[in-house]
Amino acid sequence: METDISSGQYCLLNGGYMESADSRLAHWIVNQRWWLIVITTLVVRVSASGMLFITIDSDLRVFFAKQDPRLVELEALENTYTKHESIILIRCPETGGCIYTTRPVRCESAYRRLLANTVFQPR
Repeated sequence: METDISSGQYCLLNGGYMESADSRLAHWIVNQRWWLIVITTLVVRVSASGMLFITIDSDLRVFFAKQDPRLVELEALENTYTKHESIILIRCPETGGCIYTTRPVRCESAYRRLLANTVFQPR
């Protein structure tokens, strides 16, 4: 069997031509292009609609059973190094003026030094 590269067809020994499978597929895709576009769009939309139900859970407890001893270790680690309390300090000048003058900046640096010595606070 010889191949006629220019036409994408196979040349049979008896002189006849037979279309190759990829050539038939290409012709079918070109002839049915609008149906393929509609079907592909529908398949993509249906597939993407499932993404509404994907969630990300950052809680590490989902990886442990209730009786797992490593869960107790994880909770001990979290109780030691992380706390659930938060402090937010908001400072503003009394006069409502600019905060980037000498006095507010000195006060801010003094507060930072004071807060740096706060115990049991992760940074």
